[in-house]
Amino acid sequence: MAEFSYIALITPVETRAFHMAIAEGTLGLGSLIGTSINGVIIDDVGLDTMAYLTAGIAVVPVILSLVFVRDALYMTGGKPPNWREVVGFSHVLDAFKTIYKKRQGYKRLLLNLSFVLYAFPFVGTLIFSSGSFLYFVKEIGLSMTEYSAFNTFRVVGFCVGGPALIYVIRKIRDVPDLDFAMCCNVMMALGAIMMSQPSIPGSMWIGSVFLFPYGSMFALIRAIQTKICGKEELGRLFAFDAIMQCILTTTITIGARELYTESLSFWPGLFLAIQALILVFSMIVIIIMSRFKSYDRVLSPSVVHGPDPIT
Repeated sequence: MAEFSYIALITPVETRAFHMAIAEGTLGLGSLIGTSINGVIIDDVGLDTMAYLTAGIAVVPVILSLVFVRDALYMTGGKPPNWREVVGFSHVLDAFKTIYKKRQGYKRLLLNLSFVLYAFPFVGTLIFSSGSFLYFVKEIGLSMTEYSAFNTFRVVGFCVGGPALIYVIRKIRDVPDLDFAMCCNVMMALGAIMMSQPSIPGSMWIGSVFLFPYGSMFALIRAIQTKICGKEELGRLFAFDAIMQCILTTTITIGARELYTESLSFWPGLFLAIQALILVFSMIVIIIMSRFKSYDRVLSPSVVHGPDPIT
């Protein structure tokens, strides 16, 4: 999340969503490599061996951190760090205070709604990830290699399609962030519905193309959030973002797997339909945000990162 804070500080408002989308895309590069090779590996050596390989790879960052990351005493000027700083409780509380503190006009409400807006498509991605493997491999009948190719295609679309879509559209016309986000939501909902209908030829691949704007959607929301908060609040803003993602990932993933298991008897593609329904709620939030007459004034460049008096 430090990456997004830094981008918000060094990029102009006009191109911030584009650079946020590039950052979103780079986060998917590791996933791209994994999805490109995991199907072939599982077909050749089995799922158990793949699990051991994954566990081994997960240890690598720990080793690198122990070897190359500077000692905490050195980073704090030779003074032992306070336990609250190590655990990070104070920073967690600061993040919540930043999001829910009183702000001028409708800025606090808009900021809170922006996180609700972010939560819906994020939950949609979790639901898709939780059920996609069993659905496409067990129900549709893809081999692991075919599923790996499909996943690679989808991740490439997320990494490249997100920033590319923003760049192209903004070159043609300066579309407001919320209007752009609405278009992305409509496309993603249509893609999820299409993928839930395997009887339609090519629905899996065409539907995945319609899911490409997920990267654009997340970038647009983060661009909106950085326009509401001051520069000194960006770190706490994205800290709250990380906390929300951790909580949602833990809770939604478990529930989504149970949902898929229960829906096997009547509609295996139900999880995709629910993903589309969740995006409809996201559209409702966009409509609510756009109804504020002061929205354009609140997010205008003249007040971005300006004084934020407490009301």
